Amino acid sequence: MVKRNVNPPPTAQRNQGSERRQLARERENKEAATQTPYCVRRALYLIWHDRALEITMTHSGQCHCGAIRYELSGDPKDVSLCHCSDCRRCAGAPVVAWAGFAEDQLTLTKGAPKIRNSSGAAMRSFCADCGTGLFYRNADILPNIVEVQLATLDDPEALPPTVHIQTAEQIGWMKTAHELPRIDRFPE
Repeated sequence: MVKRNVNPPPTAQRNQGSERRQLARERENKEAATQTPYCVRRALYLIWHDRALEITMTHSGQCHCGAIRYELSGDPKDVSLCHCSDCRRCAGAPVVAWAGFAEDQLTLTKGAPKIRNSSGAAMRSFCADCGTGLFYRNADILPNIVEVQLATLDDPEALPPTVHIQTAEQIGWMKTAHELPRIDRFPE
């Protein structure tokens, strides 16, 4: 009977061992790269949290001519697109975007709007110089709430509408307005 050596030659053993060590080192390096130290994670969280507070905590806006400026603190109670005939006539638009805030969240920082009773308890505020509609108040149906025309915000994209309201009064062709062709700028 011939005795065979079942152990691989020493060079093969060394190669297998070094390959295993190399794979283990690569695995450790990968894990180390994906593990962010606590202090870095904490710093990133604080930066994100501060930015989130800045975004949600204050909004500012103005009328078209800049005679009236305002600031809003906190988050709105609602953000909507209104289709009622009163809003349409006051804005001269088929729909008006509104963001509702508690009355104490609004601060005028420049100028004072003119106020007009548009119907019943509805009070609309606008710039007397340029005519821009700014605020809507109705103590009967929205006590202690001021609705702010969304398009007058410096960054109206920050508060996207979440609902259409007063659709019973919607202009018929608004139902298909989203199907119209879109042109980036005024056509030449």
